[in-house]
Amino acid sequence: MRIILQDTFGRSFPNDLDNVNLLIHASNPNVIEGHISVDKKYLTLKAKSEGTSLVKLYLDDNPGIYDVFYVSVGSIIKPVSPVKVHVGGKI
Repeated sequence: MRIILQDTFGRSFPNDLDNVNLLIHASNPNVIEGHISVDKKYLTLKAKSEGTSLVKLYLDDNPGIYDVFYVSVGSIIKPVSPVKVHVGGKI
């Protein structure tokens, strides 16, 4: 996911904030883990098991500035549209 920093009115900051250090915390680390890219522009989430978790992204210098979102991990992965396989084909 792309990380975009915004103010309280939803306006994006005009400059890249290279000196801003973000940290990530999952309320249920058995379900999901997250990593922030070196350039601080992308958040990668990796599902570890089925379940739910809250993910908190916050400033290292000021943990009171944060965002939280809900993640649900299911046991079945299914495509958005039907997959068609020819007779004798393999997936």
